Amino acid sequence: MSALRRAKVELPDVEGSFDCYLGDDRWNGFRCPFFTRAQADVLLEALVKDGTVDRYAWWGDPAEQASYALTLFGDGISESEDIGEAFDSCSRETVDGNLMLWSIGGWCWCWVEEAPPAPKEI
Repeated sequence: MSALRRAKVELPDVEGSFDCYLGDDRWNGFRCPFFTRAQADVLLEALVKDGTVDRYAWWGDPAEQASYALTLFGDGISESEDIGEAFDSCSRETVDGNLMLWSIGGWCWCWVEEAPPAPKEI
């Protein structure tokens, strides 16, 4: 498995693009991004502002990578406001070294990679 590369992804109906790491993982043709905690916080604030998510919670011990997780809550996420969609952390090799990451919406949301800027003509 090759190291994940830096990229930007977008979700339909959510304003903006989000820094992440991408590999070759796809779900129904859509990308499956991985986010650092800092990248995830930017994404999560955008999802709350947009109304996609009502609230979110980080739980577990950050020092214990295998048990540190994220849960999203909201009408679009779950039938119950007490039950959310959980995303566990994972350790993955990236171009920036081995990092603790979360694949928020990977294998279930319609993530699209942002096209890189066109090269400037000289």
